[in-house]
Amino acid sequence: MSVNPYHSHSSGSEIPGLSSSDTKEMGATFESLLRWQILVAILGVLITAFWTIVPLVQFLAFRFANARGIGGLFFVTIYFGFSILMYAVPTWKLFQAIQSLRRYRNGVASVLDVIHGQLSFWRTVGCIALLLVAYYFLAILYSLFYGFGFRPF
Repeated sequence: MSVNPYHSHSSGSEIPGLSSSDTKEMGATFESLLRWQILVAILGVLITAFWTIVPLVQFLAFRFANARGIGGLFFVTIYFGFSILMYAVPTWKLFQAIQSLRRYRNGVASVLDVIHGQLSFWRTVGCIALLLVAYYFLAILYSLFYGFGFRPF
């Protein structure tokens, strides 16, 4: 009976091209990866919560102290948008990757499912990193122009 590596490993633990010890080592590596991803996901949830609660409290304190609301609310809304983009979305993708590892451990998912979960997470992180690099590049250009007195717009 041959084993298809693209389906659940519950029908057998051997993957063609890998020795039994390599397959066991891969399983142990997935277990370690699972533990680290759970830790990072929990930290991501905490960071997201702090990242959104702190500015809300600051906004409310500022609003009641200075009776300004609409202008500050706009910036707080933008801040929440960045918070969701930078922390909540990758944390959600990480939880999805954790679920694929758990399904693999329980014999329901294949190695390919685990790799797809990892790929989705890292693709999301890469897109956010590209957006942040572009944002910081534009911020540096903006600072240089306005810092030297040049007003292009």
